[in-house]
Amino acid sequence: MQTMKKVISVVLAVIMISSVFVFSSSAAGAAAPSGSYQISMAYELVDEKGNTITSVEPGQTVKLYVYTNSAVENDAMTGFTHSIYFDERVYEFVPGSVEWLGVASWVDSNNAQANHLSPTNSNTNYTKSAALWTDEEKADEPNWDSFVYVLGIQLAAGSPYYIQENADKPMYSLTFKVRTDAEVGTPANFGCPASVNVNGRSSYNNTKSANKNNKIAAGVYEPSPKLEITVGTQEVVKSIVEYSKTQIRFHGISSKDSPASAYQKMFDVRTVARISEENFQATFDADDATAATMIAEAGFVYAVQTKVPTMDLETAKSVAEGGSASNYKKVPVQYMQHANGEYIFTCLITDINDVNRTNGVNCLGYVKDTEGKYYYFDGVQEVNYEELFEVYFPKA
Repeated sequence: MQTMKKVISVVLAVIMISSVFVFSSSAAGAAAPSGSYQISMAYELVDEKGNTITSVEPGQTVKLYVYTNSAVENDAMTGFTHSIYFDERVYEFVPGSVEWLGVASWVDSNNAQANHLSPTNSNTNYTKSAALWTDEEKADEPNWDSFVYVLGIQLAAGSPYYIQENADKPMYSLTFKVRTDAEVGTPANFGCPASVNVNGRSSYNNTKSANKNNKIAAGVYEPSPKLEITVGTQEVVKSIVEYSKTQIRFHGISSKDSPASAYQKMFDVRTVARISEENFQATFDADDATAATMIAEAGFVYAVQTKVPTMDLETAKSVAEGGSASNYKKVPVQYMQHANGEYIFTCLITDINDVNRTNGVNCLGYVKDTEGKYYYFDGVQEVNYEELFEVYFPKA
């Protein structure tokens, strides 16, 4: 058995040592234009937490970041028109969701716009843009029947926006909701056919700059790379922290053979949580010798049922992570035991008066690792005192 106090002291030492390191991560963005092209474009899709994703789930809300790059330094952007196609069977564009990010100080937000265009919501721009597709492009993306038409207009008194220097920063973002009936395995790509960039003297996907004097010409705008996304499954991942059991201890009754008459009208209740040895070692990449360096804290969040009849899972998680809520109580434990193929931690609620037998508690077990990540029961566990009495109180 290892005490949690020992675990915490080791963890603090690890955190203080780690704090002297500086970590960097690669940033998304638009690659430099290839060949003789002057302007390139790129997309990135992120989830609600801002993580880059390559698949979406039915019902999910996602954001599409748009980037551009220039072959020339100090190339000031003078305007843009972007056509971003998608499959309406998969996505629903959220109207008014455009967020001007890198171009916020450049754009005339009163006149710039992002409009959803489709056969059922058509205008001249949709008709002209859709008419430019080649047969090969139609065969390649037969379900791109809809696009967001983003018009960027420069603010007269705005700040200049240099394209190459801002290549790793998103110009703007668009929000989409994945339809709840989107079929798993369906392509959910974003992009724009190359023919839409320049066809004759028309272009519905371009970024104009001072370097080209705003002229629309073939070979200036590199075709947008297709962002390949799929609709994935909503896989339910079971938590490593599991409810194990609840135990009851009656005051005055020290064994099964004690008479019921010895009961002193008080009892204790213990809640028990477990992590299987296999899950523990796989999750934290640790064996028993290094387990103490993996866990910073473990415990339970409780709420008495008469005060909180239904514990809210998200509220309980918030309390576990340091928040507060009326009638919710966080109780860290002192020990975690490794035995019989399990890592176990428990909490004992003591001296419950017999008059409260009809009451109970709701609880949520949690574990916090040394990197600050929390693991919880898959759901709230209800503990009914009367039910424990019925099972374990001596019948004779």
